[in-house]
Amino acid sequence: MNFLDRFLGELNNTDDRFPKPTTAGDVSIENNTLICTDYKDKGMRSCVVNLDDLQYVYIKVVNYKEKYLFLFDHHQNDIPINYKGFKEVYTQLSEMFNFDDIVFF
Repeated sequence: MNFLDRFLGELNNTDDRFPKPTTAGDVSIENNTLICTDYKDKGMRSCVVNLDDLQYVYIKVVNYKEKYLFLFDHHQNDIPINYKGFKEVYTQLSEMFNFDDIVFF
């Protein structure tokens, strides 16, 4: 399979875009509030994001294994993409804010 075929296949398979969830933390949305709980880094990534105050969102890549969804709601919030519940949260945010998923991935 050549690169182009593999790349186009990845764009069509949404399940392959998301890494396998780990036990390092979890993320969820409740009552228009995103809640991220970190179990690995002593709570360093834990945050509560009011989605009504959301200013902008982008993907932040630190290295091959460290990728985050960066949310700014007057505070900087890095949501690791390997946290349990990320796929559901990303899908919900994408529907709410009309993300261009191809750009994110």
